[in-house]
Amino acid sequence: MRGAALVALAAALGNMLQGWDNATIAGSLLYIKRDFGLHGQPALQGLVVATSLIGATLITTFSGSLSDRVGRRPMLVASSLLYTLAGMLMLWSPTVGVLLLARLVDGFAVGLAVTLIPVYISETAPPEVRGLLSTLPQLTGSTGMFLAYCMVFAMTLAPSPNWRVMMGVLVLPSLVYVAVAMLFLPESPRWLILQQFSGVSGILYYTPQILDQAGVSVLLASLGLSSDSAAILISGLTTLLMLPAIAVAMRLMDVAGRRSLLLWTIPVLIVSLVTLVTADVLPLATTMHAAVSTTSIIVYICTFVMGFGPIPGILCSEIFPTRVRGMCIAICSLAFWLSNIAVTYSMPVMLDYLGLTGVFSIYAAVCCVALAFVALRVPETKGLPLEVIAEFFNVASKGMPKLDHDE
Repeated sequence: MRGAALVALAAALGNMLQGWDNATIAGSLLYIKRDFGLHGQPALQGLVVATSLIGATLITTFSGSLSDRVGRRPMLVASSLLYTLAGMLMLWSPTVGVLLLARLVDGFAVGLAVTLIPVYISETAPPEVRGLLSTLPQLTGSTGMFLAYCMVFAMTLAPSPNWRVMMGVLVLPSLVYVAVAMLFLPESPRWLILQQFSGVSGILYYTPQILDQAGVSVLLASLGLSSDSAAILISGLTTLLMLPAIAVAMRLMDVAGRRSLLLWTIPVLIVSLVTLVTADVLPLATTMHAAVSTTSIIVYICTFVMGFGPIPGILCSEIFPTRVRGMCIAICSLAFWLSNIAVTYSMPVMLDYLGLTGVFSIYAAVCCVALAFVALRVPETKGLPLEVIAEFFNVASKGMPKLDHDE
């Protein structure tokens, strides 16, 4: 158990780097817009963020099948090296073009990590704690976000914040991941045996901008912070609150189960989004509007990391046979990244044209559809060996799937 936990934690460092990147681009974007004169160009702002997702989508198209042939470990080592290269390019970035290239390389690293780490952990973890260990990527990702927001906030207090340094610091944790991936990660045992005989992004990437638009600076006016620093500080505190929420999810994942957590958390997401929309529509006082909006965003993000954050990746890593798991996960990841690109690229444009009310009304409607789908079509997989789950999905007939947990 202890060895499996250490291996899972080492692998999940790749998700910490993804979380670090999410927070640094969210905070840096406020300064990138000014440095490159991107005000009034929401499409280009969206492209700066979405290029990473485009890179992740491109590499996902072949990463799964390649990992089925060469193994999970070499692909995770490649991810760590790409993170390092991306950090170096972002530290340089003299033009928007170079920044977009850096974001593309960063996307390659993210795509490999997000696609393969859930597979790797599911194949190395014992069935009785697979849900707990498979939630580690969500925990390390949120930890990375919190640490990066702390770093970005500290830099915003300088007379002239440097966004290149904010983003380039990625090199340091990336080098740690290179060492861990090369020296400590074993190959997935199930893969070795086979050789012998798969819209919260809009809120996460644009949290400081959304909070700024919601007027969060009035809540911290007594501290004398600028609106940018106030938005980044609240974003950082939100990621800190995510950590206990993820800890609760880790405890419940193999107790309550994946399906139950989804059925409990999705309604909370809907309520928080509806509250956010209502606060934007009603003629509330400025301070009240900022307080209600900020609280709704915090509740949304903390609830997301308990359900929709880790569980889809866990389910996708459980339901496919070992011989094609990498390829199938890649297909699932491709759908994830394409959706991510659409949400992330369109977010600045939608905020300009629809405002907070229109954007979050759409997200609330999508959550309602998701709740119906989970209630009708998603089975429980807690505590079952991967082979049993894969066989069930291979022969499942029409109707609500049911798994025998006494097998």
